[in-house]
Amino acid sequence: MTEVPTLTSEQEIKVLRSQLSEREKTLRETRQAIDRLAQAPHFRAQNLQELEAQLSKKREQDATCQGQALEYIGSDLQGLFEREAKESTQKLKEYEKLIRDTRQKHAKQDTEDNEEKRSYKNAEQTIMYQVTTLKNKLQELVQQQDTKKREAAEKAYKSIKNSIKIW
Repeated sequence: MTEVPTLTSEQEIKVLRSQLSEREKTLRETRQAIDRLAQAPHFRAQNLQELEAQLSKKREQDATCQGQALEYIGSDLQGLFEREAKESTQKLKEYEKLIRDTRQKHAKQDTEDNEEKRSYKNAEQTIMYQVTTLKNKLQELVQQQDTKKREAAEKAYKSIKNSIKIW
């Protein structure tokens, strides 16, 4: 049978502090990821608002093109303005499709982000439990070490006190 070497209390405390530090770092990173995921919908909404503002401008431009096409009916420029009006309408439809696609993409991304956030929240809870466990174990070991040191110091003091009485 081989014996597993046991750690001294100082070594065990050092190992626990190292583990605690690693877990706290992981906890910080997990919380940062949760915050990033929580902010993502706001950025997507802002992006969508910008697209809708541009759509509004494109609708105004389309209305202007349509109005010009009607204005030049029967003139030599009628074909030119009708072509521009058709192109404007086509661009408007493409932009409206872009916004619909963006909304669908954002909805899908929101769903994925929510699942990922749930996963991170679960990981956060697990890590917090581990951190608490490590802190409690570390505190217990430090207290035990302090007690042993205090007892050793009291023993040494009594020994010295007794040796002085003998003299």
